[in-house]
Amino acid sequence: MTLDWPNLVVGAILGAILAYFVHWAFVGRQQYSERRKLKKAYGHLAGDYTNFRVKDDRTQESTGGKIRLIWQPEGSFKAQGLHANGVAEWESVIRMSLEFKGTGQGHYRYIGAEISGTQQITYFSETRSFVVVGTSSTTGREFIHYWRRIETG
Repeated sequence: MTLDWPNLVVGAILGAILAYFVHWAFVGRQQYSERRKLKKAYGHLAGDYTNFRVKDDRTQESTGGKIRLIWQPEGSFKAQGLHANGVAEWESVIRMSLEFKGTGQGHYRYIGAEISGTQQITYFSETRSFVVVGTSSTTGREFIHYWRRIETG
């Protein structure tokens, strides 16, 4: 029995092309739909926020810096913790949830240092603010911050 190599090669190429389109039709469109839903639910939250440290007695203390949330095309936020002079101190990727509205989680990393950790984020539309509970991977210490929207215009 001999193989018809030209037909076998053409069939393999056409099969690979068809598999790509089937994958795009089912998986790619589903991912696109999820990103579109995330942008509709959370995209408007991009912007600048004043940063407050919540002390043990639950009072808020301004850090003097601000948080900048930048919406990313893949459906997440890039967050930057900025000093008062605008220099970034840390960066984070925050993924919000469609299942649990107003909640999300992130992973932060200080720039130029081996300090990192996780963030649990809750958005409150009534006050246009976030409560962020963070845990340092380096020390295991937990902290709470409050991000309040800076209104423009």
